[in-house]
Amino acid sequence: MSAQGGQNDDVAELADEYGIDIGPPPSPAIAEAQRAIAAADDAKGRVDLRQLPLVTIDGADAKDFDDAVHCRREGGVFQLTVAVADAASYVVAGSALDDDARARATSVYFPGRVLPMLPPELSEDRCSLRPKEERRALACEMAIDGAGKVVKFRFRECLIRSAARLTYPEAEEMLARPPGKDAVEASLADLAALARILLERRERDGAFVLATPPAEAALDEDAAPAVPERLFAEKLIEECMLAANRCAAGFLRTRGQQFLYRVHGRPQEEKAARLRDVLAGAGLKCGARDPARLVIEAAAAISGIEDAQLRRVLVQNLLQALGRASYTPDNEGHFGLGFDEYAHFTSPIRRYPDLTVHRAIKEALRQERRPAASAKRLAELRELGAHCSMKEMHAERAVLDYIARQLGRRLRSQLGMRAEGVVSGMSKGGMFVVFGGQHEGMLRFADMDDYYVLNQHRTRARGRRSGRAFAVGMPVPVQVAAVDEATGRCRLALAD
Repeated sequence: MSAQGGQNDDVAELADEYGIDIGPPPSPAIAEAQRAIAAADDAKGRVDLRQLPLVTIDGADAKDFDDAVHCRREGGVFQLTVAVADAASYVVAGSALDDDARARATSVYFPGRVLPMLPPELSEDRCSLRPKEERRALACEMAIDGAGKVVKFRFRECLIRSAARLTYPEAEEMLARPPGKDAVEASLADLAALARILLERRERDGAFVLATPPAEAALDEDAAPAVPERLFAEKLIEECMLAANRCAAGFLRTRGQQFLYRVHGRPQEEKAARLRDVLAGAGLKCGARDPARLVIEAAAAISGIEDAQLRRVLVQNLLQALGRASYTPDNEGHFGLGFDEYAHFTSPIRRYPDLTVHRAIKEALRQERRPAASAKRLAELRELGAHCSMKEMHAERAVLDYIARQLGRRLRSQLGMRAEGVVSGMSKGGMFVVFGGQHEGMLRFADMDDYYVLNQHRTRARGRRSGRAFAVGMPVPVQVAAVDEATGRCRLALAD
């Protein structure tokens, strides 16, 4: 079987396990997409922004360009435009195309293969903001002062023409040299200046920034084992998207619309107590008793750790303490970002909640009076939010399992290999150990020379007879004992 064939088999198996639709959209949905593309009058009722030198900045392998950005500094105020693909103008609520997108809820990005939420005719073509091509967009236009505060904003349906498609490295190279007279370079320089202000303001307001490499980076055999520093161009785009998403939530709330917030709760005391155990075992002193303050201190302390494996383990445990963000019509704030209200607006091609937010914004732009709250609509949104949150989680787990399979299979030719690992977690059955930079396996208690007892938070294990202790974050020498051919799961043995 070819490597590609095996990888496709893995995608099919994991898609089946996690309930991910691997097939094409049904024929009625495809027909609706084609009719919407053919029938539309792109310019009707839209503001013409085709002369604005907007650019898309994405990864090198991106095909669905959701958003384009432009910035111009006027005195002490930044005029930021985030133009987002107007997928809602093609995907009609309640249609077969919409039903299929809702069922999928998210695009799934396996390394080397994408399962799109919308048909390729839309996701990679008509809704994708490709350079030099006219596209419909919904723009968030913001005036942001020198302190990073949005002093004014508005949403407008528009027609755009992206001036350039930049990759993150290309944008980084442009930022490294003095801007010339080129409009794109001038905009990029202002975007960079604004992004630094926005990032500093978020950190002052209580957000924390934690560098985590993309999951698929583990499959890059040529990559350095350390956690890579994110390019500033990536942070720049992130800050622009965060600003637009925050405006979307505020706009819809003030207009009385019912919609899906993106929420992230404060860390709970029980999870914080476990994190304290982990940090103490790794020799980090984070004395905050308040769970929220603790994770902020921990993020700062972890960012200074040079040991790549230990840093990875501690980041993993910090994220477990934080819990998952989710979608709900009830505003609970977003702890991780430090925002009182937040919604997903900037990726309607690949996330269904963003598509619903677009519809709500377009409805609000047309409404003459504040709508009455509807208990039925609230219940529908709660159900939709739970569905989208679940599909997002399943997509992430499927991709992580896929990567684990690929990594594990690389070890089949290295049985007996010895490595210095770091304990990353514990269960009743044994310890999980990160080793070799990106691999993870299990060291089973049953294969060890004692009976090990876990502490309350499952962060430490001690042998009853020997008193030998292990802790999450502790270095441990291991040896690859076996690899499951089907799943890539790795079983380890102590190598001392």
